[in-house]
Amino acid sequence: MRVATVRAFPRLHVGLVDLAGATRRRFGGAGFMITGCETLVEARPARQDGTHGHREDRAAEDLREALGRLRRLVFVPPVQITVREAPPGHVGLGSKTTLVLSALTAALSASGIPLDRAMIQTASGRGGASGVGVHAFFGGGFTVDSGHEGAHGAPLLPSGATRPASIPLLVTRYPIPDEWRFVLALPYECEVFSAAREVQFFRDNTPTEKSESLRNLASLYHGVLPAVQLSDLGLLRESLAELHECGFKAREVAAQPACVKQAFELLSGLSGVAVGLSSLGPLVYAVCSESAVTQVSAALDSIPSMRVLAVGAPRNSGFEVQVQ
Repeated sequence: MRVATVRAFPRLHVGLVDLAGATRRRFGGAGFMITGCETLVEARPARQDGTHGHREDRAAEDLREALGRLRRLVFVPPVQITVREAPPGHVGLGSKTTLVLSALTAALSASGIPLDRAMIQTASGRGGASGVGVHAFFGGGFTVDSGHEGAHGAPLLPSGATRPASIPLLVTRYPIPDEWRFVLALPYECEVFSAAREVQFFRDNTPTEKSESLRNLASLYHGVLPAVQLSDLGLLRESLAELHECGFKAREVAAQPACVKQAFELLSGLSGVAVGLSSLGPLVYAVCSESAVTQVSAALDSIPSMRVLAVGAPRNSGFEVQVQ
């Protein structure tokens, strides 16, 4: 029996760019792919479709719907999909996008069907806002996209709340400096943003001011991106700080529980450390040198309600698949 196993990696989302109609495109964003908190999905031919191992009932429905969309594009015989490993959901790791893309890739591989990137992205139904997840899955690295064509008056909703008419445009993918490390921090107990709460947050906090979106654009393209290209951790620190003080990202930070805000402020005070909130949180990430990991971890240990989830390294390539 042909069995396909896909291993995929989490992404950290730096922020969305245009939620104001300041440019000719909507959304857009950037993010890092890292090791740790990996997703492992297995698929094998079966008499009928089945999904096992996911933590949420909704995840099973997401996988069934994605397989249905895939079958409208190509014939795929029945498959059994088993989720062997998956990171926490709804915390800022892009877990749902990674899970769906992994399952589709595994289903095609187990069926002996050649992998088609555009087909998998389209069938996933993901990328309604930023395209970081649907692009980084295949290529890894630091990924920048320019979102979707402008649609005046259309609601601004998160990626999981709408089916994109097209995949967000990929601007660039650049290798993350090998020497950087990513310390991930989460509260021990925290109410995460459910899908409904996330939609409401977008409705309550968009559109933003056009000047804020333009500042975000400048911080990303003339700050974060050159910081990655130049391996300049100091510039990354300054540029991420600018992004988190402005527009939608500032609102995301303001919506966090007290322990997350405390961790963000504490890490921001460490020399040589760049700090961000991934997506809507509550995941806080600190980018630092390998020699600073101990210091960053010790700072987080001083906050009783926070924990170090993982320490990741750059992942400058995409998913892995094995077929047996």
